[in-house]
Order: sequence, then C-alpha cells, then structure tokens
Amino acid sequence: MTEELTNESFAAFRDTLRDGSEDAFRRVVEQFGPYVMRTIRRRLDDRMRSRLDSNDFAQAVWMTVFEHRDRLEDLDSQERLIAFLVTIAQRKVRGEFRRNVQAEKQNVNRETRAGRESFVLALPDRNQERASQILIAAEQWERMTADEPERYRRILELRRDGATVDEIALATDVNERTVRRVIQRIAEKLE
Repeated sequence: MTEELTNESFAAFRDTLRDGSEDAFRRVVEQFGPYVMRTIRRRLDDRMRSRLDSNDFAQAVWMTVFEHRDRLEDLDSQERLIAFLVTIAQRKVRGEFRRNVQAEKQNVNRETRAGRESFVLALPDRNQERASQILIAAEQWERMTADEPERYRRILELRRDGATVDEIALATDVNERTVRRVIQRIAEKLE
C-alpha cells in the first residue's frame, strides 16, 4: 500500500480524482482496492460464491465511483474515502444477494445438482418456449455434438428426447455402459 496522505494532500488527490484523472483513479484502485475486496469477500454469501465473482463486484464499485465522482467532494480524509468505498461494496453485494437468493425467480436455494445419470438434454417445452431459449439450446446442442461421431449423436438425441439408458441401448444396439460413458463425457464437457 502506498504512503498515508495528509488531509491537504488528500484534498488535492481527491480533486484530481473528481476531475477524472486516470493516474488518480489508478492510484485509488491500487491503494484502496484491498478494502473493497475484503468487504466483498466478507459479505458475499456462500450460496452466491459459485455463481458470482468478487472481481465483478469490485469492478462495479469502481464504475460507481467513476460515474459519481462528484460525490467525492464531501470526503475530507482517507478514512472517509474508505468508508465510502466500503459502503458502495456492501450495497453492491446486498443488491445481488436480493436478486439471486431472495428473489424467487433466481433463488439459488432452489438449485440442485443433477447426477450424471439423470442428465437429459432437453429443449424448452414448445408451449412455453421463448426465442432466446431456443437459440441458446440450439447453440449448446451444436457445441456439444460438433465433434461427436454419428452414433454418439444418435445416443444424445435419444437422451435429449427423454429416452432411458436401457431404451437408448436397445435402439442403438450399443452396450448400456457405452451409453452411460457417452452421456457422462458430454456432461463433463458441459461443466
């Protein structure tokens, strides 16, 4: 961390930061970034860690500071700047927590990890599908099957359509273990 600023030197530094100086902004990120990251990591709920990156929150904090440089006018010391940055970081994490954990639509508590055997490649229900879902599913399907031999593609198509491992083995005249291996390999490819 760089040297401690006096109140006079902090005021000059704050003014150059408020005026949009890239060097001042780079310095504030270097000097006060650890406070921001520490706050984010302490506040980030375990249920959100696998889905959200601490660095994304930090970038959001720095964007907010940059976009609202005029708010820096009221800060008269490094301590007040740190408190300002910590408050922004806390609010960013809290907002994402509300969107991802508390909101019913994207509630991470409702997520379950499927076993490899239950892996089913399925397009959205035709009655409820949206264009974006269809495109995403089609792109994912293309990515998964691009390098696969024709007989493996047939196994995957049957699985996508909801066939069981036994049914796929019968329909393709392939051993059940081979069917399971193909499905497992594709599941690992997706992860």
